Amino acid sequence: MDGVPAMERRRISASNIRCVGYDARSRVLEIEFGNGGIYQYIRVWI
Repeated sequence: MDGVPAMERRRISASNIRCVGYDARSRVLEIEFGNGGIYQYIRVWI
């Protein structure tokens, strides 16, 4: 997301997921996988 500071992510203990982050203001959930791929899910309510 250009111009938006990177959200804080937390490392988790999982075989293929490195860390996860959530921005409540924009309702975006990010998941970083062990292979370096990052998925962003929008309009996520937690």
